[in-house]
Amino acid sequence: MPAGSGSRAEDAARRVGADVAAIGEVELMAFAGANCQGEADEWALIEWRAIRLAMVLSGLDFGGPLPR
Repeated sequence: MPAGSGSRAEDAARRVGADVAAIGEVELMAFAGANCQGEADEWALIEWRAIRLAMVLSGLDFGGPLPR
């Protein structure tokens, strides 16, 4: 999935009237699309996404009051 495509998809869904519950349902369907067969697969996908997010966040430099 290209960077930022999830937020663009959510923005598009909101523009056509999707509520939080509908957006959450679509996110749950992503597990089926990733061929998750059970809870262990779902946790593995969540972990994979979290690690990639942490990698991206660690590379950002917001220039705040605390030095890196």
